[in-house]
Amino acid sequence: MFTHIPWSAEAEARMQHPASGACIQYLKGEVERGIARLWRCEHGVDLAYMVTRLDRCPDELVVCYFEGSGLRKFGRAILAAAHSRGVPVRAHTTQPAVARLLRAAGLFHSEFVLRSRP
Repeated sequence: MFTHIPWSAEAEARMQHPASGACIQYLKGEVERGIARLWRCEHGVDLAYMVTRLDRCPDELVVCYFEGSGLRKFGRAILAAAHSRGVPVRAHTTQPAVARLLRAAGLFHSEFVLRSRP
């Protein structure tokens, strides 16, 4: 279901989404330096690419990026894998529909993030 893969032109092309903007190049650098991992998620008709990293203090698996289909299915599997190792999961999104899918998978709202414009 999940395959750890190196960064590739194919993965980068599939990860293009209007909301991702400049973060793709940042994530590429994180993956290439070994700070984050790129995963190909595939099951049946669902295919997605995901970038994760393990944060410290507190230890948590961070889903930095997810693009593709099957978030409901893959989300539950990600939680199960992390929880079996005693690690909680954190995910960020700006999309209300994605937040609903993540809540359905077992995540909960824990903070508000506020920003300023320069």
